[in-house]
Amino acid sequence: MNEPNPFDSPEAYTGKPEPKKWWHFTVVEWIVMVLIIFVLAALLMPAAKMAKTSGRRDWSANHLKEIGIALHNYHDLYGTLPPAVVTDAEGRPLYSWRVLLLPFLEQQALYDQFDLSQPWDSQTNRPLVEQMPYMFESPFLDPTENPGMTSYLAVVDPEGKRTLMLSQEGRAFDEVPCELGNVAMVVEQIDQAVIWTKPEDISPFELIERPPIDQNDHAYYAVLFGDASVTWMPEDDPQQLRACLLCKEFAKAGETSAYE
Repeated sequence: MNEPNPFDSPEAYTGKPEPKKWWHFTVVEWIVMVLIIFVLAALLMPAAKMAKTSGRRDWSANHLKEIGIALHNYHDLYGTLPPAVVTDAEGRPLYSWRVLLLPFLEQQALYDQFDLSQPWDSQTNRPLVEQMPYMFESPFLDPTENPGMTSYLAVVDPEGKRTLMLSQEGRAFDEVPCELGNVAMVVEQIDQAVIWTKPEDISPFELIERPPIDQNDHAYYAVLFGDASVTWMPEDDPQQLRACLLCKEFAKAGETSAYE
């Protein structure tokens, strides 16, 4: 005799779905799992940080490279590098070399908005701070917290003329007795960011005397040399830094400085 088919009628169906089987962890297993997650996170975090830092360095180096090419194009047109500080007829500071560089960074429209007869913080020029070109942005600075701030500073000798960039006058490359690729022109100084239009940079002496910054993204910073090449230099190696900040050959031409 054949057994009745349970699907012949609703009344005949007595089957029930089997309950799902959930995996139950013991307390020890949960602890082991959490420890494994923490170990994996600890192993992956340095690699992630290294990748992030490498990306920031590439970004910064590319910006400095663009600035270096623009400085060379300025030199090709005018025969000298721009002065670090643009002054009026009485010698009062007006604005930075970064403003003069705008047409060579494809920022002619922004350049045309400046009143070049007024200082950077005048009623006309001050609002333009917010329009800082991306080339002056640092990947190590949060633009929302540091609007209009740049960390790319010219190296300017306040005691003489042994740097490529001079304070209030331009300098021709053929006046420089040392190899352009051995002398710093612009450095990235993350902890001394300035408003990009403000005529403020950094002296080689101040740069050397700064305490080193270790164990973070800033342990190295980018240096733009006179030949428009860019390299990364450790902040905790003052001898390596000292060697590229000033052109020592200027001393032979009568330039003196406390740097020696």
